[in-house]
Amino acid sequence: TKIALVLVCALMLTMLVACGGGEKENIYSLTIEGVVMQGNQPVKPYLDKLGSDYQYSESISCAYDGMDKIYAYEDFSLYTYPDGDKDYVLDVEVLGGDYATGKGIKIGSSREDVIKAYGEKYFEDGALLYYNKTNDAADTVAPMLYFVMDGNTVISFGITGEGSFE
Repeated sequence: TKIALVLVCALMLTMLVACGGGEKENIYSLTIEGVVMQGNQPVKPYLDKLGSDYQYSESISCAYDGMDKIYAYEDFSLYTYPDGDKDYVLDVEVLGGDYATGKGIKIGSSREDVIKAYGEKYFEDGALLYYNKTNDAADTVAPMLYFVMDGNTVISFGITGEGSFE
């Protein structure tokens, strides 16, 4: 009976490993200063955690009713859109520092590093190399992970939320 118990435990452990490891990284989020950010989320909780050491700018939104806002920190920026009385994250862009995507891509990484980390299903538009959730280049409203390239080198990167470029 001891052997049967060990075999049952081993079988259960195998099933847990096979089934439990299925959670995939959300490539459409970025962690900055310990804050996990995604598009289409209220910006206020992020600002509360990141602090007020940013440069602020705004302009009349051409897509929404109200003001689009930019919170530019030293090495990254949060772009927002209005919806009612709240502002939501449209885009998080990393422009400097030692920040990295969940798969370790950062400013200075090579094009080959990006493709090795995120795969061959990418799209290009000028200096922009990007991945979107639907793997459809014509889908401009799907969440996106993007890299701005200078030749073969990443010079900035970011994420957008669903509907960001409707």
